[in-house]
Amino acid sequence: MTEIKDNVELFTIYSEKAVQLFEALKDKSENRTKASLGRTVVLNEVVSGTRSRRHYSSENSSGESSDEPDTNSSCNSQEPRLLVTSSQLQISSSVVLAKSSSSNIKKRKSKKKSKDDLIQQIGTPPKTSIVVDVQKETNIAKVVQIPSALVPLPDQEEEDRNFRENDGPMIPFHKLYQLSKNLSKPLSESNDSNLILVLMLQSGRFAAGIFHKGKCIRHTTSSRYTTRKGQGGAQASHDNNKGKAKSVGSQLRRAGEAQLRQDVATALRDWKDLLSECAMYFISLSKTLQKGFWDDVHEILRSDSSHGRRCNFYKKSPFVIGIPLDVGRPSYEGCCAVYEVMTTCILQHIDLEVMQKMERAVKEVSIHDEVDGNEVKEEKTIDKRQQAQLANLPEKKRVIKDLTPLHEAAKSGNVEELNNLLSEEINKDYVDDRAGEDDMTPLHYAAGSVNDPAAASECVYALLVKGHANPCILDARNRVPYYLASAEAIRNSFRKARAVMGEDIWKWTEGAKVGPPLSESDLQRKKEKAAEKKRMQRQRQKERKAMELAKQEAENKARIEEELKLKQEEEAKRVRAGLSSKVATKAGEYACDFCQKICKRKSSMFARLDFNYCSMDCVRKHQRELTAAAAATRMNK
Repeated sequence: MTEIKDNVELFTIYSEKAVQLFEALKDKSENRTKASLGRTVVLNEVVSGTRSRRHYSSENSSGESSDEPDTNSSCNSQEPRLLVTSSQLQISSSVVLAKSSSSNIKKRKSKKKSKDDLIQQIGTPPKTSIVVDVQKETNIAKVVQIPSALVPLPDQEEEDRNFRENDGPMIPFHKLYQLSKNLSKPLSESNDSNLILVLMLQSGRFAAGIFHKGKCIRHTTSSRYTTRKGQGGAQASHDNNKGKAKSVGSQLRRAGEAQLRQDVATALRDWKDLLSECAMYFISLSKTLQKGFWDDVHEILRSDSSHGRRCNFYKKSPFVIGIPLDVGRPSYEGCCAVYEVMTTCILQHIDLEVMQKMERAVKEVSIHDEVDGNEVKEEKTIDKRQQAQLANLPEKKRVIKDLTPLHEAAKSGNVEELNNLLSEEINKDYVDDRAGEDDMTPLHYAAGSVNDPAAASECVYALLVKGHANPCILDARNRVPYYLASAEAIRNSFRKARAVMGEDIWKWTEGAKVGPPLSESDLQRKKEKAAEKKRMQRQRQKERKAMELAKQEAENKARIEEELKLKQEEEAKRVRAGLSSKVATKAGEYACDFCQKICKRKSSMFARLDFNYCSMDCVRKHQRELTAAAAATRMNK
């Protein structure tokens, strides 16, 4: 698949275009390796996104860059140094989103979203930009963008050699070319690693598909009852935090979790042969289900490894990549959307003069207008680490900064201390500082707090509204603060701050990944709607109980009437047979229908017609009486 729009060409990793392009890059890379060790030539520069097994995020819309060095080049290089900024590459994301949204503009009445809707919702994954060619006459550079998840990891020997030669992280183009070549092979060829698995598993929902050259050849979905409606949270998480509940609903949810795990195991067992032919595995797993999932994978694929069949699907495999997108509920359409965005590459031409002007503007102090358009504020100077990246000076070792008082207050959820710190103007200059092992801002720590969601939501709101914290900054694992918000109250605080501060101050949707704005009136309306819904549920529950009670009373009345009718019929039969009313007996005792004698065992009695007798004498006497009564009736006629 190849599409050209606005001087931007879209193609897939398994297309002939990709195979030819990566083959040319591989040849250039081999020629560069054979050159003298004293001189290196920049052939590629990674500028956005990092390939990680679990965590991904898009570029920061406010100009913040990741902690890893983006570019590395030699002092002796005669090639022009090319730094592709996020603002220069924003056209790529807009083209991809325009492609996905052009075919579906009208709102759908159904809650189920199509593949194009999901592509527009999840956006584009982190990408690695590579300079393919530079035309010195026109000063135009040809740049290809590849999803960072598709970039293979270099071997340890290659990585050590690149750092010894002061080249920094280089892309193993021979592996990238081999990946593209394998994915382009036809399906009839087996054991060629030409398939891709997309698997999504959350509490109560499972979806997976195996794809080959844009087509889904296997897919499955499953949905089970594992989450209490209206409460949220999986039953397993509730059991781990608060102990096991003994209600009927909790037992049903535990049974649903066991059934969901069995469904996943059944799908993997059925696809066991195809899993060994996959080149990459894109997965999205919730934390509570990871251990059980990988235990089942190990148990299912262990027999294949014992027979000598090699499969790269295991927990710490470099071919297992976490899906760097928020895909929502697992579904077949979601798997197709993830496969499309994760295999789409972009080729575009960039004017170096415009890019160099943008690069110089980044190094200077940037100024932007306030919301009212009259006041302006000066942005903070780029820190030393970002200056080293922009100056193309590789960092040998990352220094971990200590937490500031703002970080400590946000981490502990101390709202009072945080407000006191934000009231001082000097502390507002450090509200976006990154510290700790993951280089997180105070907003990251406040959003990721799980001890007290109410206090954490107040901290998030204070940092955004009072401290003007940047919600688009990425940490060392390329995560925005909103990504760490696990409680609904914390996510609502982001949306309330968005409604208060307006849409112009930050790129809430593209950069911060924050949901739609939520005003106080919207929140109040939501609470009223929830209260009305709960009231209606209670009303329906009362009506249902009343209906059940009335139905039970009607059944009891019908049963009593039926028993009375049967008793009357039995008495009428005894009267016609010339017998007296049956005496009451205790449990385990039986009375003779003729002489009313009590018998201990029913097996010792004699049965004739519908009556039981204690002896044959009673049988004969009753028979003679019935015969005499019949004769008397005939004589009277």
